[in-house]
Amino acid sequence: MNYIIKNILIVFFLFLGWNAFSQTNCEWCIYQIQLEATSGDLDFEKYHKLRDLGLFYTNSIAYDKERKKGISRIYIGKYLGYSTAKRILDRVKGRGFKNAFLERDDYTLLKGDGPNKLYTIQLVSYNRKIKMYKLDGFENVYLQYKKGSYHVLLGFYDEFTAVASLDGALEELKHHGFPRAYIRQFRK
Repeated sequence: MNYIIKNILIVFFLFLGWNAFSQTNCEWCIYQIQLEATSGDLDFEKYHKLRDLGLFYTNSIAYDKERKKGISRIYIGKYLGYSTAKRILDRVKGRGFKNAFLERDDYTLLKGDGPNKLYTIQLVSYNRKIKMYKLDGFENVYLQYKKGSYHVLLGFYDEFTAVASLDGALEELKHHGFPRAYIRQFRK
């Protein structure tokens, strides 16, 4: 089964051209910013001045081949599109994290009018000051800069998932501090 899937993907990439997925400035890709990699204790307090720009998470590698102490990578993100990620990276560096850099996630939202529609819940928009710290505890939160505003998005869903479950989730979010949240068709 994996052999068939792998061959289908190879043909797909050859047909579309690998360049569509290897662009540095992909606006349909997900990015995060790596703040540092450390083998020491994690101290999230030193990132306090970045709380408004995104949610923090780590990617820990328990041990390397020589059984040395583990390494933890500290990220802030996730950002939809290169231009959004670059904009936030400039702000991160401006606040003293000069070695921070962008990493592109393997996940890509394909642009276009495919047969399946894609939906998201837009929780809130910010014109100037972003307040991502209000979303601590949420998962699958993305930030997109578009038309002069930052849009906070919660997950991406196909049309079948959207119809089946998003209405109830939306009402719950409205009762928990996001009165302007709505279901947004992300891709037509």
